[in-house]
Amino acid sequence: MGNASATKFIILEKAFELIYEKGYQATSIDDIIAKTRVTKGAFFYNFKNKEQMGLALINDFMAPNTYRLFVEPLIEAKDPVKDIYRLMHNILLENDSFRIECGCPVHNLIQEMGAINGGFNKALFKNIEMARNALVGCMERGIKNKNLRKDVDPEVVAQFIITGYAGIRNIGKLYKDKSCYKTHLTGLKKYLEGLK
Repeated sequence: MGNASATKFIILEKAFELIYEKGYQATSIDDIIAKTRVTKGAFFYNFKNKEQMGLALINDFMAPNTYRLFVEPLIEAKDPVKDIYRLMHNILLENDSFRIECGCPVHNLIQEMGAINGGFNKALFKNIEMARNALVGCMERGIKNKNLRKDVDPEVVAQFIITGYAGIRNIGKLYKDKSCYKTHLTGLKKYLEGLK
């Protein structure tokens, strides 16, 4: 990674930390510069404005994380009941990348920016679609392998799982402990087993 690429990555990494904790609109370019300790010139060399940095944050920093967390574990998955449950269990209970009191960074940005900025909406939609498509593909393989009933609609189930995940991550902000995640996972397991 060259100096310019390294600087860009540092800016995105530190911007992510600030935005995840405070929100996009409450985070200023000056906050990001202070956190990264790069010059204002270095920031504007990499991004013409805060919006361009925000879009790069979604596309170049958050999307690879979504791929690693939601897509990679399901690429070879053939038993959706076990594999999707394991995926959600790992993300909610085993992953230390996210802080319970801060929720899900993608869903936070959807709530904050999705309705007011078309570029953000489009980039965040791609992020969600990546996860949704991984779930759909896993279930389609599960139907083919007879691990799911043939009348299961993968599109509907994937949407249900994603919205459930978004909801429980938001509820976690209130509880500030993982007990609500455990309750959610108990319900998810029963739901998934009902698809056999």
